[in-house]
Amino acid sequence: MTGRRKDRPGARDLASVVRCAAAPFTDLPLTLNVELGDQVNLDPAVSTALARAVATVLHNVRVHADAQSVVVHADSVGQQWEVTVRDDGRGFDPRVTVLGYGLSEQVQATMIELGCRVRIESAVGEGTTVTMAGSVQVSPCLPDLPARPREVVPSLQGSDPVGSRRTSG
Repeated sequence: MTGRRKDRPGARDLASVVRCAAAPFTDLPLTLNVELGDQVNLDPAVSTALARAVATVLHNVRVHADAQSVVVHADSVGQQWEVTVRDDGRGFDPRVTVLGYGLSEQVQATMIELGCRVRIESAVGEGTTVTMAGSVQVSPCLPDLPARPREVVPSLQGSDPVGSRRTSG
């Protein structure tokens, strides 16, 4: 599977993405369990967004959690991958606490825009768990398609080689 990286420039394996994102956080009581992700190659856009999301979550742990333990776990089953960041810090009540820019935009919105899933669970005094998950998508013939299918349809209509769908401007 390691040969896939050469076929898709910029793709990175899940374990490396998580390790690199966690590297600046040596001040945290951090445990990395990422070996199960070393054979999962991510799309370059997803790997970049995931690295930023993991770094954002770890920054939040550093600033807000006062955690005694932080575990980052990367895993994959078939064509699905998952990264979980769990701390045992202060936590918060998601029913009354509005998410800040980091969690709402840099983690949730960015990952969801790329077709990934995000779950944030927390309770006061029990810490916080952020889970990001997605599918391994291999599309060597169409590497530059937008992430959202609704954006693909209009661009394909105007490129009909037969001209049967021409529209007037």
